[in-house]
Amino acid sequence: MKIEFNELNDQAKTWVYTSSVKITDNQKQQIVCLSDQFLSNWESHGNKVFGYVEVIEDHFVLIAADPKGDTLCGRAVDANISFIKEVQEVTGLNLTDRMVVVYKQHGKLVSTDFNTIKQEIKLGVIAQDSIIYNPLVTTVKEYNTSFKQEPESCWII
Repeated sequence: MKIEFNELNDQAKTWVYTSSVKITDNQKQQIVCLSDQFLSNWESHGNKVFGYVEVIEDHFVLIAADPKGDTLCGRAVDANISFIKEVQEVTGLNLTDRMVVVYKQHGKLVSTDFNTIKQEIKLGVIAQDSIIYNPLVTTVKEYNTSFKQEPESCWII
């Protein structure tokens, strides 16, 4: 069941899937259509999951789930993964490569791999006013407080 992000509990579960390439308007439309169907059928322990899906910054697919006081069953988590696999199949995007890191520098989004950005941060190639996105956030609260990080204190270091 679709819910607005600001209506989710701080402890609601989040997943962030990263694309190394910009997600096009056509791909966004495909994701919206697929997410409507996914959210209307998403269940945990036989109850509807209050969920949210959004494309963020043209490089991320954010999924959030609030089972309203219960934990998500394994089948509900598997449904999330199946949804992302379907999105990848329909759109041609790769959203499951955990080595992809996206950062914003001088107003532009750049994607690179984990090992490269780690070195660039150490060498000072990444400007101090850059934003490095943390796809490892697991709750709404973490998303709101830790998704965007400064290089000197980011999750990579």
